[in-house]
Amino acid sequence: MYLLEVVYDLINRKDEEEWFDLKENWFNPTEIGEYISALSNAAVVCGKNYGYILWGVNDETHIITGCDINYNCTYKKEPWQNYLARNLNPSIAFEFKELEIDSKRVVLLIIPAASKVPTSFEKIRFGRIGSSKIKLEKYPEREAIL
Repeated sequence: MYLLEVVYDLINRKDEEEWFDLKENWFNPTEIGEYISALSNAAVVCGKNYGYILWGVNDETHIITGCDINYNCTYKKEPWQNYLARNLNPSIAFEFKELEIDSKRVVLLIIPAASKVPTSFEKIRFGRIGSSKIKLEKYPEREAIL
């Protein structure tokens, strides 16, 4: 199965890379929008078609721990995924996928790489330096690569 291959590819890497992030059970509705922007833009720089956030995995040990995040929640009186889509520019077609591995729930957020223009969230373009999320406006040379 394609999704299992993606999950195992991510967790078998030595460290997080600019185009993917591992989270155990962390969930912040607005910051995830920023990560979508950052990972979409980083995917382009790294020559990847997609960026990813994978929940249910310890980011230090890469051991599958499971998660209970609810990506179908309501945020600011609207479906959270609609809030994300409305605040992303362009509104890229991200998607959440659930898998069960070793009787543990993991959630994979698949983020298309930016095309034509950098992806922004709430009018701010984000990127990554290593595993850190940054505002691209502070790093014009990195933004120029996009």
